Amino acid sequence: MMSLWCPGHSVALPRPKGLQRRGADSRRGLREKLVVCAITSAIGAITGAVIVLGARALVDLPTTIIALVSLALLWRYKIPEPIMVTVSGIVGLILWPLLHG
Repeated sequence: MMSLWCPGHSVALPRPKGLQRRGADSRRGLREKLVVCAITSAIGAITGAVIVLGARALVDLPTTIIALVSLALLWRYKIPEPIMVTVSGIVGLILWPLLHG
């Protein structure tokens, strides 16, 4: 009996006795399948989180503009993310009283 963990469920696949592989090659193949399944699960989870959080965060025009400018600067100049987060936060704090004052 071989079990694999895949996103959201567990799958058990019985294998007939004549088709079972033995030795290091079978363990390596299973290990590779498990790594691919884990990476696929992680990519799906991260993508889902980005979509949900992005949709909830970009609620007004100034926030969207800050996000797009930050993305362009990160893409073009490779500025470290902590600096971008700090500068974006300061810009947001400056804009908030001006727009909602």
